[in-house]
Amino acid sequence: MKLPEYEYNALFRPTAKSQVNAAVGTNGGPYSFRDYATGFFVAGHHIFKRVLKEPRYVDVIVYPMAFNYRHGIELYLKSLLLHSLAALEQPPTMQKSHGILDNWDSLKEKIAHLDDRIFQPKQEIEAVERVLRDFCQIDPTGQTFRYPEDFKGNQHLLKQDLISLEVLYKAMKALQKVFDKWSDGISEVYAANPL
Repeated sequence: MKLPEYEYNALFRPTAKSQVNAAVGTNGGPYSFRDYATGFFVAGHHIFKRVLKEPRYVDVIVYPMAFNYRHGIELYLKSLLLHSLAALEQPPTMQKSHGILDNWDSLKEKIAHLDDRIFQPKQEIEAVERVLRDFCQIDPTGQTFRYPEDFKGNQHLLKQDLISLEVLYKAMKALQKVFDKWSDGISEVYAANPL
C-alpha cells in the first residue's frame, strides 16, 4: 500500500520567517539523546530567566521548568549510557525506563569500567547522585510536575510549601555542565561518537 505524500499541516509548518523555523527530521537531524536533553535543559534555563523579568507566574511556571529539567536529566543519562556502551564497544542496548535512578544505576555500572580521568574529581559522581536523588524524592515517576494530581487523584507536593526556582536553576546548570564534561571526555578518550 502506498502512503499518501506528506503535506504540511496548519500547525506544524514553516513560515517565511526563517529564524523561527526549526530544522527537523532529515532536514536537521538525526538528533541524539544529548541534543534533545540540551533542548530540555535550555528550555528550563530560559523559563527561569523569564520568571526573573515577570515573577507573577512563578507559582505556575515551576511545573514546566522542573518537568523540562527532569526530562532533560532522563535523556542525558540515556545519552551518557549509550555513549559509554559505544566507548566500551558493547551493543547499544539499554533498559527502557523513565526512571532517573534506574538509568543512573546503569550508567554507574559503565562508569566503573571507563577511564577514571573522565570522571575527575570523584566528588562529581557523588554530587550528581545527590542531585538525582533529591529530584526523585520529589518526583519519583515524572508525574509530579506534569500533572496536579497522581493517578489516584491525590494532589502532588502536599509536603512541599515552597521551591526556589533559583536553587533549581543553579543546580541544573551545574548538572548540565558535568554531563557535558563527561560526554566530551568519553569522546576524547575513546574517540566514541556521542549518541
